Amino acid sequence: MAKQKIKLLIILLLLAGSVLFYTCTSKHYTGKIKNIATVYNPSMSSIHPEYKIVHVSDSISNLYFKIFPQELLFNSANTEGLIKANLKIHYRVYNTLVNQAYVDSATHIFSFTQYNINEDFISYFPIKVPIGGKYNIEIRTTDENRATSSLSFIYTVKENKFSSENFLITDAEHKVVFENYINIQSGINIKNLRLSGDKFHIAYFKPENYSPLPLFSLMKEKNNNYSADSSWVWTVGDTAYFIPEKEGTYFFRADSSSNEGMALQCFNRFYPKTRTANSLLKPLRYLMSSKEYSKIEAYGNKKLAVDSFWLAASGNIYRSKELIRVYYSRVYYANKYFTSFTEGWLTDRGMIYTVFGPPKTIYKSDNSERWIYGLNNNLSSMDFYFTRHEHPFCNNNFVLNRQDIYKSSWYQAVDTWRNGRVYSVLN
Repeated sequence: MAKQKIKLLIILLLLAGSVLFYTCTSKHYTGKIKNIATVYNPSMSSIHPEYKIVHVSDSISNLYFKIFPQELLFNSANTEGLIKANLKIHYRVYNTLVNQAYVDSATHIFSFTQYNINEDFISYFPIKVPIGGKYNIEIRTTDENRATSSLSFIYTVKENKFSSENFLITDAEHKVVFENYINIQSGINIKNLRLSGDKFHIAYFKPENYSPLPLFSLMKEKNNNYSADSSWVWTVGDTAYFIPEKEGTYFFRADSSSNEGMALQCFNRFYPKTRTANSLLKPLRYLMSSKEYSKIEAYGNKKLAVDSFWLAASGNIYRSKELIRVYYSRVYYANKYFTSFTEGWLTDRGMIYTVFGPPKTIYKSDNSERWIYGLNNNLSSMDFYFTRHEHPFCNNNFVLNRQDIYKSSWYQAVDTWRNGRVYSVLN
């Protein structure tokens, strides 16, 4: 009887181990088109993980992740009777989202105790990403005690050893940097995990005076001539960090013979938050005419100018506080989700996100997104189509298919804000 119990225990342990890491490769799965609106709406999930891909060989890449244990539900409903939380990460590496063909898939489970609840948890695991392709990685993160999930997507290009996702960035505390931007005067260290050497060729580009065209404009965007304002060679040491002294774009190349590398945008020390007078003022250009904005921009006390605008719109200080809270919350999340060659709120997706709010429905393909405000297939709904455009500094540049029919919807939204009400499609 004792031997049978031991055998049963061994079988159970083996089964448990198989759940911790399960991989299937070269599979095909035909799924229905999914609404992925949760990826840009933090209120629709209780957990908000962050992910980053770094290529380490021709066949393997590391998927780094950051989890915030304080967002998880802890309880003692487990066989050990311990107060803990369980997190499940399931990913698929797709050749294409169109027919759901994928090259790798796996599930990982992590347990957390209350002892480390206040510390961000950063780790990684290897995934199979073959060289020579472009991929979309779908990641579903599940708080198993709550039975709720969060959905994330990463687009990655793996064609050589020199491009951006061969670089690993860490901060002064040796923690992985997940964003594609850094803050001024913040120290970082950089490694290309596929090339040896301790020298990087850096080109610096001043910030662009950029503003997106109105969503109903039929004009074409200007083609910028990207010429570096300065360049130099930086040698990495054991204790040396790269510290950006000016805002702008820093382009790093591990090999001078290659034109490819990694671009990092550098913003003010509070970014993606809006804590300076300028960062509060600039997003108001969406709610003003050019003449109005030029006038308010010339004010000496820009913070007072911002407060005066919102007070005039709302009529009282309490309503203005609510308008400010919602509007700049949207700016913050636009910066988090859509930062590319410029601040997130200045991109096409960020412009619409800031004024209209998170869309109710999002459909995603390999290189495009469709945002729907209102009920799908309803005559009063608004559809916005974005297409990924190549850019020398990023692969997160999505351009809106502009149409004249958006004009009335845009001015209705602007008028709603200016009349002291938060705009959403439910208004």
